[in-house]
Amino acid sequence: MKLEPILFWVFVVFVLFFLVPSIRMGQASVLFRSWIPSWRFFENLGTVPVLFVRVQSNASLIEGAHWVEALMPPQRKSMLGLLLNPEGNRFHAYETLIRSYSLEPENEVLRSQIQRLALQEALRVDSKAKAYQYKIALREQSTLTQVSFQDQLISSVCEVS
Repeated sequence: MKLEPILFWVFVVFVLFFLVPSIRMGQASVLFRSWIPSWRFFENLGTVPVLFVRVQSNASLIEGAHWVEALMPPQRKSMLGLLLNPEGNRFHAYETLIRSYSLEPENEVLRSQIQRLALQEALRVDSKAKAYQYKIALREQSTLTQVSFQDQLISSVCEVS
């Protein structure tokens, strides 16, 4: 069996169903269109939970401190980062942890992991911190320039041990 006639008919079907939008053959075109993914999920950005921390050297003054976004995406330094990217993987794992905790705030295991992550980020912000506090806010992004935050959960003041 020759391969050229099969490739020719695959090409004809592709042109008829995908490149010529005026030709419709009922539900068959819907089935063939499902083979090509739709990237429309990038149009609506929606809400994303974000972790914020604030740090103070004195626990009684923490209410006046500014909230700092805890996790920042790592900058890609080379093309090797496309294949081997442990910082990016860690960042996405932390994002997943924050999203899971925002959906289940009563889960004690997730709470302790978030508290550990917040402590790590608080010490990154100020290595001499004596107390820290964290919150999870929902970032609502309707366009690339319009961003608003809505507080979802604010922790009590935690002492650094």
